[in-house]
Amino acid sequence: MPHSGLYRALADMVLVLHFTFVAFVVGGLLLILIGGFRGWRWIQNPWFRAAHLLGIAVVVVQATRHLSGYSRFATQSSAWP
Repeated sequence: MPHSGLYRALADMVLVLHFTFVAFVVGGLLLILIGGFRGWRWIQNPWFRAAHLLGIAVVVVQATRHLSGYSRFATQSSAWP
């Protein structure tokens, strides 16, 4: 396949993006909890908290869609002949 290097690079980019997102959501929660006890003021930054809340909302929506049996287009298209 002539484009296999491109596909591999795109797959690596998706992997890095997903890892970064998970690290932000999980790490952000841990930092908020630890920072609350230690008195860190930067964890009260409204931009950080809003971005973190949005990340959690994305996870909740995706989990709800998955658990309800709703399949996304990518899942449906992979089942096509």
